[in-house]
Parts: sequence; structure tokens; C-alpha cells
Amino acid sequence: RGCCGGMHSSHERKFLAFTVVKTAVGKCPDDAGMLREILRPSITHSLLNNLSKKSTVLHHAAEECVSGIVQVGKNNPSKAGVLLCELLRCSRNWDNATSTPAVRTLLDSLDQGAAASYLAFL
Repeated sequence: RGCCGGMHSSHERKFLAFTVVKTAVGKCPDDAGMLREILRPSITHSLLNNLSKKSTVLHHAAEECVSGIVQVGKNNPSKAGVLLCELLRCSRNWDNATSTPAVRTLLDSLDQGAAASYLAFL
């Protein structure tokens, strides 16, 4: 019996992590620190790696996760700044590396407070 409730492969654990992250970002209160904890560097790097190549086993799961993250930012502009910064902390070239419009969409979603935080991040 494998660890993590019978999951045997790294792919299964990452798939579960992507699913949990997508849900957690959506349910997270408007708390920048908590969002940063959810979008830890190990998660954002794994998303980036799996989005970079369509041939990866978890490409679709990573797309679904990032799509959910972006949707949260669109629906809640005060969260958009934190979400944007965490993706860019992973890679300043996120959209090109992943062939997604995630950063561009989150930039368009920023409210005034989130835009100020984003400028401070830069």
C-alpha cells in the first residue's frame, strides 16, 4: 500500500494537489498570506512545468487548476493581485512559458488596491 491513502505515483499526488489548490483558492477568504501559502513555490513550479509541454501527463489537470485560479481573480479583483504575484514569482515569463493568458487576464482584473500591491511587487 502506497502513502497518501493508497496513491502510488507522483502523478496521482500532483493531480490531487492541483485539484485541492483550485478548490482552496476559490474558498480562501480574502487573505493574502493564506493565498501565498496555498500557492507555494513547489505548486506554482509544478503547474508551470506541466503547462509548458502538452505531452505531460498532468497538462490538462494543470490547465484546469490555473483556469480556476484565474477565474477566482476575475471574480474577486482584490485577490487578483496576490494570485498574479505568485504566478510571476515562479516565472516572470509565465504566459509565454505556459501558452496561457493567465497573467494578462489577472492584470486586467486588478482593482486599485491590487494594482498598487502589484506595482510594489515589481
